[in-house]
Amino acid sequence: MKISNVAIILPYNKKKEILFQDRRKISKHGEEYGFFGGHIEEGETPEQTLKRELKEELDIEIDDLQDLKFFKQFNTYIKDLDREIRRATFLVKMNDLNILKANEGKAIIIPIEKSFDLKMNPGDADLLKEIYKYIKLK
Repeated sequence: MKISNVAIILPYNKKKEILFQDRRKISKHGEEYGFFGGHIEEGETPEQTLKRELKEELDIEIDDLQDLKFFKQFNTYIKDLDREIRRATFLVKMNDLNILKANEGKAIIIPIEKSFDLKMNPGDADLLKEIYKYIKLK
């Protein structure tokens, strides 16, 4: 079995909207929407990965995200590929998601309850449902 370790971030606002990456023009695996972040390189921590990826993808510094919070490690096994995706998942509540502009793909804001049926990587919708339960209580 192959293992992919990734660190992802889901910026959200008080209206329970999430910033997604519209990947339709840059998709690698047929997904249309995804999260910002990327593969954890050997020797990197998830936080170091986010620091690198956020600078590349959104042109922001991780230190500027005061409300950054580790949410959970979320693992998904994809039988067809014999691969496990291990997602170190971070959340950040922001007042204004519109200030974030994507350098890769396009930044798009979608209410979380309308995101479950988007064409994403396997396991992403299940993760979103868990996040929805969490931020619904906030």
